Amino acid sequence: MVLIAARGQHMRLPLIAVAMVASLFGGACASPPAPTPTDVITTSSPPTTRPSGAETSSPVPSQSAVAASASPSPSSDAFRVNADETAAISTVERFIHSINAGDITGAEALVAQDAGVSDCDYVHRTVVVFSGKPSVMQWLRARIADHDRLAVGSIFNENDVFTPVVAVGFANRSSDTLAHLGSRGGVVPPVVAKVVLTPDMSQVRGFNLAPGGADPGTIANACSPA
Repeated sequence: MVLIAARGQHMRLPLIAVAMVASLFGGACASPPAPTPTDVITTSSPPTTRPSGAETSSPVPSQSAVAASASPSPSSDAFRVNADETAAISTVERFIHSINAGDITGAEALVAQDAGVSDCDYVHRTVVVFSGKPSVMQWLRARIADHDRLAVGSIFNENDVFTPVVAVGFANRSSDTLAHLGSRGGVVPPVVAKVVLTPDMSQVRGFNLAPGGADPGTIANACSPA
């Protein structure tokens, strides 16, 4: 008897079937084809004696059936990023982590000289803008002093061709100011943040947390502390 192992399952193959398979690969006396990673052929131990009339072998699946069982569908959770995308995600994550950890030195190292930021003023429900590294550093110090915490929900890029720009959806944002305004558990920002990076993906050039240039109603909704 011969066992065919395919994806962890073994199927008994009668000797006559082995001869037929061998004939397909160059003659009845030829050895079976070399095993492949998904189709391994091994020799079994002597068959167990069965009662008279009992079935002694399982149906042999066709080659297409074996191939199909050896090729599972990819998981819906599968993903792929290239080297540039990996570098961009790493820089964005480290920048946000520096803010959350109160690490002003770490955050400063990731800010480009021509950086700009737009953010919500939750007290006045409006947008504030900071241009240039010195101004952005003032914003960062204020955010760290306010114990601002940004919980990333997702980082993504929907452009067909990758550019050094990624979008960040935040699952939650909390701060002393938001707690004082009644949102002790923080808020879920309704606007996806746009983060612009330097060409080598090593620093942040733009960190847009608020919809600058939008109509007053949209801004008021996006910057609501409730």
